[in-house]
Amino acid sequence: MASVDNFDEEFERIRKYEHSHLVANELKSKSLEFREFYRQKTRQIRNNKYRQKNKDDLNALRRQKYKNDKIDEITAINHIITPIILENVDTTVKREYRDYKKMKDLSQSTLKTYGDAVKAVYFKYHNKTLDESAEILKYLRWEKHDSRKLYSQNRYIIDNIENIAENYATNLPKLYSLFSRFNTKKLKEFREVIYPYAQAYQKNYQEHRHDLEINHEEIAKISFVKEDVLAVAETIENINHKLLYMLVFMMPVRRLNDYRISYIAEIEDDLKKTDSNWYYEGKIWINNTKNGRKIVLNLPDEIVRYINDVIIPTRIRENHNLLVGEYSQPKLTEEFGKLTKKLFGSQFNANDIRKVYASFNLKTAGETGNVKQMLQNQNAMGHSLAEHLEYVIPSA
Repeated sequence: MASVDNFDEEFERIRKYEHSHLVANELKSKSLEFREFYRQKTRQIRNNKYRQKNKDDLNALRRQKYKNDKIDEITAINHIITPIILENVDTTVKREYRDYKKMKDLSQSTLKTYGDAVKAVYFKYHNKTLDESAEILKYLRWEKHDSRKLYSQNRYIIDNIENIAENYATNLPKLYSLFSRFNTKKLKEFREVIYPYAQAYQKNYQEHRHDLEINHEEIAKISFVKEDVLAVAETIENINHKLLYMLVFMMPVRRLNDYRISYIAEIEDDLKKTDSNWYYEGKIWINNTKNGRKIVLNLPDEIVRYINDVIIPTRIRENHNLLVGEYSQPKLTEEFGKLTKKLFGSQFNANDIRKVYASFNLKTAGETGNVKQMLQNQNAMGHSLAEHLEYVIPSA
């Protein structure tokens, strides 16, 4: 009796039978796991044939579905989601070599991101939570794992890769980053199968990341004028939210994570620890960023006073030195969305505010002729000029 290890060979042998009763007899001798794999792959082949035959109609329906799904979600800035056109994915493309960090060198937040992606996709196809004893989760905890079991437990990803790309595409880069670390003969299958779709997702994202539907009336509620920002800040009771609001709206708009990993330095030598960002004597040393660009930000006097008079005494009582409070990245994103919804009536994420600010910065330069200030602001955002201009929202 064949094992699942030579599944592909056995699958091709069995499907050559012309009569269904012969196929059924063959499958009776196979394990439950083999039969499930056979059923999934047969369905996948059938679906592929159907898609290929009807791809134009299906693509039109898919685009309309995405558009309809978003109608009730339109806010101030609605990001138009353009799905991957599966028929255009080159499944023969091979990954370029990458020298990955060892698991023990990855941050806990990265490991959690990988785990969350696997759990999310697993739930979609099994309608139950992934057990903590699963081999892939053992791997993420640096525990001893069984490669054969890891393969069989996650084979559904290979069998459903097109469906994942169509319905859960945002997980593809994370799944690839995780499974591409395996180098055994069988486990390499994951990276070979996922890679073309992960690449297609990234390309599609870059091409359409600035596809927007703009509600200019809602955007008009936002002001970066100091007096306006301070007036709004006075209405915010939560001290973490108040500080975050002032940092975002009184400064060239940075990514939230730059402030999330900012600490209050006790001595100047703390600034040498470049894996974190630091507040010290009225400035923030941005060392650890998404694009690697380091910069020292000079803070407005109003923010400096608030940090020194309110935040630092509070952090001493709380016995930690995180500048804006203790948040995971998803939690801070959620809190910021709730805050903007409360203040403006529409929910903005930090990237939305970066777009609004880039537009404000360019418009101000046009009105005042102060291009030098515009470039300084653009640099403080961590942008090149080309990136900055990409962020600018078309005027009404």
